[in-house]
Amino acid sequence: MSWESLPVELHITIFTILLEDYNREDLSAFAFTTVSRKWQDFFEPIFFRRLLWFRLKLAPYTCYYCQTREPNDIIHQNNARFTRAVCKLLDILARGNHTPYYQGITLQLSAHSSSDYRHKYRDFRMGDKYPYITKEDLVDKGEFHRKHRDLSIKYVQDTHPEVVSHQYMAYQPPEMDRFRSTEPLRFDFRKPLFRWSDIVPGSVDTQRVLPKVNIVKALVIRRQFYRNISSDALAKLLRESFLCLETLRDERWLASNYFSKRLCSPENVIDALPAKLQRLHIYQDADSDFSLPRVHSMASAESMRKFATLSGLKELSIAPDTDGWGFLLDFLPIVRRPLDTLPVFKLRRLALDCATLREPEVSFERLVLVRTLRAAAAAASRMPRLETMELWGATPSSATLFRYSTKNLESKITWRINWKHARGDQLWQGKLRKD
Repeated sequence: MSWESLPVELHITIFTILLEDYNREDLSAFAFTTVSRKWQDFFEPIFFRRLLWFRLKLAPYTCYYCQTREPNDIIHQNNARFTRAVCKLLDILARGNHTPYYQGITLQLSAHSSSDYRHKYRDFRMGDKYPYITKEDLVDKGEFHRKHRDLSIKYVQDTHPEVVSHQYMAYQPPEMDRFRSTEPLRFDFRKPLFRWSDIVPGSVDTQRVLPKVNIVKALVIRRQFYRNISSDALAKLLRESFLCLETLRDERWLASNYFSKRLCSPENVIDALPAKLQRLHIYQDADSDFSLPRVHSMASAESMRKFATLSGLKELSIAPDTDGWGFLLDFLPIVRRPLDTLPVFKLRRLALDCATLREPEVSFERLVLVRTLRAAAAAASRMPRLETMELWGATPSSATLFRYSTKNLESKITWRINWKHARGDQLWQGKLRKD
């Protein structure tokens, strides 16, 4: 007997029982979706619209490979595994293209091997039972810090019992090669390659068209895992599958070699960003655990403008490896063209890391800092919908924050520093204050 064939009186009785028992811990609300098609259409948008975490587990490896780059055959295996898994996921999600998911779902992508945190380098955050995944999990900040401290000590004790003091230990090559020199994952639609296969490695086939997926509204690549997904693969997903995407958050780690770093460059996905994108957040950084220096790369002004001039983009944040000068370059007083010839941006919120925002030690650095702030003011004048612009810079010895915000036609400037010697208030005297 189906739900539709039951009398209305019985419908009301069942609803009453469910409402009375809704707060029971042993009652799974997800089971409501299995009652009938109507129940599925009603409950699925409520219970299944938030976060879908796709965790790809790559091939394990032994101690022989734990401090070396991945061999080519393992790279082909992992690419094939990545391709099969993503295609299967997209086929499943595409079945919901005609389902009214009003807010859509957030898809989070990650890849790791179970061996990644069982050898020389150990990080409890990659474990299957790591408790802090969403904002709702961070209820108590103190509990979060205590949990991290206890797990850090436990990992050191379990791995290196001879270590008495649990102090910070930086990793050096070749220990980081497995994490920072491994080729990022790419699509490979050839027959999967295994060690016993007779297939000769050739050019990677990326021509197969991926299915369109309408219900994915946000795509996130978090920093919890260290295996990168190449920008080519990400661009293919954006161009062919996630045409309805509204939010993209890219937190891929910077590689330790130039080849892998270029394969993961955010600039490679600019032309693939969907027209409906409203929020773009790029946070690529080096890992201090591996003693990798933080190097600011000034993205070309053209690339920064392409990000900022996307038709529907409302929020843009790019940090910390990309210097905000790439965006402010056209607005600097020494090269500024007439303002009416510069593009008009539809951004409402903008946040950039800017290396020039630091404590000036010589008069020239002070001059550059002042001109940077003037360039920011000129850029803000080309953003009629701007609500917040934030520029910040941080070094081991100083931190600087400049924020321009407007609300109810009232503008406000926030200036915060922790400089030890120079006085930051002196910057706001004279012409800069008038600007």
